[in-house]
Amino acid sequence: FPPFTFHHARRFELRFNQGSVTLTEGQKRTINDISTLVKRDSRIIKILIDGYTDNSGDPVANLQLSKQRGSDVAQWFMGNGVSKQMIEIRGHGDRYPKYDNTTQQGRDKNRRVEIRLVRK
Repeated sequence: FPPFTFHHARRFELRFNQGSVTLTEGQKRTINDISTLVKRDSRIIKILIDGYTDNSGDPVANLQLSKQRGSDVAQWFMGNGVSKQMIEIRGHGDRYPKYDNTTQQGRDKNRRVEIRLVRK
Protein backbone atom coordinates (compact mmCIF):
# COMPACT_ATOMS: atom_id res chain seq x y z
CA PHE A 1 0.00 0.00 0.00
CA PRO A 2 1.24 3.50 -0.71
CA PRO A 3 1.91 5.52 2.46
CA PHE A 4 -0.68 8.05 1.26
CA THR A 5 -4.42 7.59 1.14
CA PHE A 6 -6.49 9.75 -1.19
CA HIS A 7 -7.71 11.67 1.87
CA HIS A 8 -4.12 12.61 2.82
CA ALA A 9 -2.88 13.26 -0.71
CA ARG A 10 -5.81 15.10 -2.27
CA ARG A 11 -4.49 18.48 -1.09
CA PHE A 12 -0.78 18.66 -0.41
CA GLU A 13 1.62 21.58 -0.06
CA LEU A 14 5.31 21.56 -0.88
CA ARG A 15 7.26 24.53 0.49
CA PHE A 16 10.29 26.20 -1.09
CA ASN A 17 13.19 28.33 0.05
CA GLN A 18 13.25 31.91 -1.20
CA GLY A 19 14.09 32.04 -4.92
CA SER A 20 14.45 28.25 -5.06
CA VAL A 21 12.84 25.73 -7.39
CA THR A 22 14.80 22.79 -5.96
CA LEU A 23 12.82 19.89 -4.55
CA THR A 24 14.16 18.30 -1.38
CA GLU A 25 14.66 14.53 -1.14
CA GLY A 26 11.64 14.39 1.18
CA GLN A 27 9.49 16.26 -1.35
CA LYS A 28 10.62 13.90 -4.11
CA ARG A 29 9.61 10.92 -1.95
CA THR A 30 6.23 12.55 -1.33
CA ILE A 31 5.69 12.99 -5.08
CA ASN A 32 6.77 9.36 -5.63
CA ASP A 33 4.21 8.23 -3.04
CA ILE A 34 1.43 10.35 -4.52
CA SER A 35 2.37 9.06 -8.02
CA THR A 36 1.96 5.48 -6.77
CA LEU A 37 -1.48 6.35 -5.40
CA VAL A 38 -2.51 8.05 -8.67
CA LYS A 39 -1.44 5.07 -10.76
CA ARG A 40 -3.31 2.62 -8.49
CA ASP A 41 -6.55 4.59 -8.16
CA SER A 42 -8.29 4.76 -11.55
CA ARG A 43 -10.85 7.20 -10.10
CA ILE A 44 -8.18 9.92 -9.93
CA ILE A 45 -8.49 11.75 -13.24
CA LYS A 46 -6.46 14.92 -12.75
CA ILE A 47 -3.57 16.38 -10.79
CA LEU A 48 -3.77 20.15 -10.36
CA ILE A 49 -0.40 21.73 -9.61
CA ASP A 50 -0.48 25.37 -8.49
CA GLY A 51 2.72 27.30 -7.87
CA TYR A 52 2.94 30.37 -5.62
CA THR A 53 5.56 32.75 -4.28
CA ASP A 54 5.71 35.23 -1.44
CA ASN A 55 5.37 38.96 -2.19
CA SER A 56 9.07 39.88 -2.03
CA GLY A 57 10.79 40.68 -5.29
CA ASP A 58 9.48 41.48 -8.74
CA PRO A 59 5.90 40.33 -9.52
CA VAL A 60 6.82 39.25 -13.06
CA ALA A 61 9.83 37.26 -11.82
CA ASN A 62 7.61 35.75 -9.10
CA LEU A 63 5.10 34.61 -11.72
CA GLN A 64 7.90 32.88 -13.67
CA LEU A 65 9.27 31.33 -10.47
CA SER A 66 5.84 29.97 -9.49
CA LYS A 67 5.41 28.42 -12.96
CA GLN A 68 8.89 26.89 -12.79
CA ARG A 69 8.14 25.33 -9.39
CA GLY A 70 4.92 23.85 -10.72
CA SER A 71 6.66 22.59 -13.84
CA ASP A 72 9.42 20.91 -11.83
CA VAL A 73 6.84 19.14 -9.66
CA ALA A 74 5.00 18.01 -12.83
CA GLN A 75 8.28 16.65 -14.25
CA TRP A 76 8.71 14.50 -11.14
CA PHE A 77 5.20 13.11 -11.53
CA MET A 78 5.84 12.30 -15.19
CA GLY A 79 9.19 10.75 -14.28
CA ASN A 80 7.21 8.45 -11.99
CA GLY A 81 4.99 7.31 -14.84
CA VAL A 82 2.03 9.66 -14.39
CA SER A 83 0.51 10.65 -17.74
CA LYS A 84 1.16 14.22 -18.85
CA GLN A 85 -2.52 14.43 -19.88
CA MET A 86 -3.54 14.12 -16.22
CA ILE A 87 -1.46 17.11 -15.13
CA GLU A 88 -2.51 20.75 -15.14
CA ILE A 89 0.04 23.37 -14.06
CA ARG A 90 -0.76 26.94 -13.07
CA GLY A 91 1.58 29.62 -11.78
CA HIS A 92 0.09 32.38 -9.65
CA GLY A 93 3.17 34.29 -8.49
CA ASP A 94 2.42 36.30 -5.37
CA ARG A 95 -1.34 36.46 -6.02
CA TYR A 96 -3.60 34.51 -3.64
CA PRO A 97 -1.36 34.45 -0.56
CA LYS A 98 -2.67 31.86 1.87
CA TYR A 99 -0.62 33.20 4.78
CA ASP A 100 0.32 36.65 6.08
CA ASN A 101 3.04 38.11 3.84
CA THR A 102 3.97 40.73 6.46
CA THR A 103 5.68 38.06 8.59
CA GLN A 104 8.69 35.91 7.74
CA GLN A 105 6.77 32.78 8.73
CA GLY A 106 3.89 33.75 6.42
CA ARG A 107 6.23 34.45 3.50
CA ASP A 108 7.96 31.10 4.08
CA LYS A 109 4.61 29.31 3.87
CA ASN A 110 3.47 31.26 0.78
CA ARG A 111 6.43 29.91 -1.22
CA ARG A 112 4.63 26.72 -2.10
CA VAL A 113 3.27 24.35 -4.69
CA GLU A 114 -0.17 22.96 -3.98
CA ILE A 115 -0.96 19.53 -5.38
CA ARG A 116 -4.63 18.63 -5.65
CA LEU A 117 -5.99 15.31 -6.83
CA VAL A 118 -9.34 15.19 -8.61
CA ARG A 119 -11.50 12.06 -8.63
CA LYS A 120 -14.30 11.43 -11.10
